Amino acid sequence: MWNNKIYGLPIYPGNKIFAGAIFYRADILQALGLGTPAINSIQDLYDLGKEINDPKRGRWAFDDIMSYLIQPFGVPFNPPNWTTDSKGDLIAAWETPQVIEMINWEASIVRAGMMHPESIAFQVSSGTQRFQNGSMVITGGGIGGWNGYDAVAGKAANKSYERAALPPFTASGTGTPTIGLGSSASIFSYLNAGLSKSQVEECLRIADYIAAPFGSYEYTLTNFGAQGVDWSPSASGPALTATGQKNVQQTFNFLASAMNVQSVQSGYVDVVKAVCAWQQNAGKYSYKPLFWNMNVSVPPNLANALTATAFTASNGNILEEVVRGKSTVADFQAAVKSWQRNGGNALRTFFDGIRAKYGDQ
Repeated sequence: MWNNKIYGLPIYPGNKIFAGAIFYRADILQALGLGTPAINSIQDLYDLGKEINDPKRGRWAFDDIMSYLIQPFGVPFNPPNWTTDSKGDLIAAWETPQVIEMINWEASIVRAGMMHPESIAFQVSSGTQRFQNGSMVITGGGIGGWNGYDAVAGKAANKSYERAALPPFTASGTGTPTIGLGSSASIFSYLNAGLSKSQVEECLRIADYIAAPFGSYEYTLTNFGAQGVDWSPSASGPALTATGQKNVQQTFNFLASAMNVQSVQSGYVDVVKAVCAWQQNAGKYSYKPLFWNMNVSVPPNLANALTATAFTASNGNILEEVVRGKSTVADFQAAVKSWQRNGGNALRTFFDGIRAKYGDQ
């Protein structure tokens, strides 16, 4: 909604949306006799990495998990990446002291030889393959990637494959963990403003059908196809047939969808149970970040400051350069000052105005 008017249809909306988690190969830890790790601090995570790291056998402890270290270090992630200092004033994620602690920690695992060389080289596209084949044991990723399809692909590479996620923890090992909620919906579909009234009504009827709730006939048809052709009943829900595996693509959901649910895929009930248990636990530590669920359009002259590519670019931003030893912490701090001068402080003033008028959420 913008200005109390509906402009789009939310895709996969939910009340408790988490951006991602730190994942590990539970089967590898079991095989090494380590069991379920008790990670209560960032030092615990480092120590676990030392135990499982074995490059001579083609096994590295870590992927590049920078984006998922924000949880234990308490770095704001939800764009526009604001939090407040001890005075209650707005500060950006890259202005917080804990972001430097986060950078230094990840740099330490690179220096110790615990990050996979391909991760260091920004070979992101093959990251899932590295995790599934066991050449790296700890990675980060979105919760949506923890599903039955992942289990199928992982077990194709290793029959004992099992993905698990670390529960929220604090970097220091003290205090109560926190985990920021993502927006209730971050993807939307829109109707053309030039449609006639009858065309809008027709589109909304179609959207209503596609967004039918979990368990309904419409939901099952939209997500799994026709019974007896694309899927057959099973104890764990619809099981795709050979035809269904070729034909079924969950694409209608990106036009409209019901409330987000964790549904069984490829028969992996245990995966759904694990995901739901993790989310239920994480929910105890969740909080609404500043400007949560607010649609804020900044003036064009502040767009670059909001994007802040020096800190947010997917590959090669200044944080990652420091981690890899190509830049220094001093370089990072200089980049922060440059951002402040070139629109960052003006952006802060703009959001101060938003807070004054609408509040923090």
